[in-house]
Amino acid sequence: PYPSLLDGELPLSDISFLLPLTIRHITQTQAVLFFELSQPAAGYLLYQEKPAEGVGAMQAVTLAASETRHQVVLDGLTPGAEYLALVALEDGQGGFSQPAFLGDAPWGSVRLRTLSGQAPLRVAVFGDASFGDSSTEALMQRMAGLELDFVIETGDIVAEIHENKDPVEAYALKFYQTLSPLLHRTPVYTVMGNHDYDAAARWQDSYYYYHAFPAFPDPLFPERQVADKNQFYAVDAGDIQFIFLDTQAIFGMGGREQQDAWIEERLADER
Repeated sequence: PYPSLLDGELPLSDISFLLPLTIRHITQTQAVLFFELSQPAAGYLLYQEKPAEGVGAMQAVTLAASETRHQVVLDGLTPGAEYLALVALEDGQGGFSQPAFLGDAPWGSVRLRTLSGQAPLRVAVFGDASFGDSSTEALMQRMAGLELDFVIETGDIVAEIHENKDPVEAYALKFYQTLSPLLHRTPVYTVMGNHDYDAAARWQDSYYYYHAFPAFPDPLFPERQVADKNQFYAVDAGDIQFIFLDTQAIFGMGGREQQDAWIEERLADER
C-alpha cells in the first residue's frame, strides 16, 4: 500500500535531493518529471489525480534502484486535470520516506496540471533572475498564484556562481530554493544565457545547466531523438509553437550550425 499524497508529507530520508523533483514538460496527456538523488535508492514516483470530488487512484512508477538521476514520463493523463506527484523511497522497514533538500528541509510533492487544449493559454516570461534575492522571491510568489500553464526563463539562470562552493550549491540556493513556489506548480522552460557559460558554471567537462536541465522527450515529435544537450528545443501548446534558441551559439560558444539546421527543419515541418 502506497501512502496517499493527500494525507500529508512523508518523514524525511537520510538520502537527499541534489536536484529536487520538478516538472520538466507538460502536454494534454503527458508529463515529464525529473530529479537527482544523493545516492541510489529503491522507491517510487507516486502520482495521484485530484478530481473535483473524491480521491483519484494512486499510481506508481518504480525507480531504478541503481540510478541517482531519474526522468519519469507519465502517460495517459487527463487533459486539464490536476495531479500531485511525490518521490517515495523505501525505508527498509516496510515504509516510505521522502528525500530531504538543502539539509533537513522537505521538498514535498509537486502539483502539475495538464494542458486543457482550450483557450486561453496562460504563460509567464522572465529572465536574469539569477541572484536568489528577495525581490525575485516576491515575484515567484506572485507568479505562482496566477494559475499559469507554464513559465519561460530566458537565460542567465544562476549568476555569481563563484560566490558559492560549486554550481550544485549555487543552483540549489539561487534557482531551486528561490523559484520553489513556481517549480512546485508548473514547468519552467529554460534556455542558456551568457552567464550560464561563465567559467564558474563549468561542471564535469560541460556546464551545470546541461546537468540540471536534461533534454526531455516530446510526444508530438516521437521520431526525433532526444539530444544529449538541451541547447535548443521547441514546445508545442495547441496552435502555438515556442522555440528556444541559444543566442550564445552566434557568439562562438558552439552548436550554431546544428541549431541553424534544426530551426530550418522545425519551421518547415507542416505540423
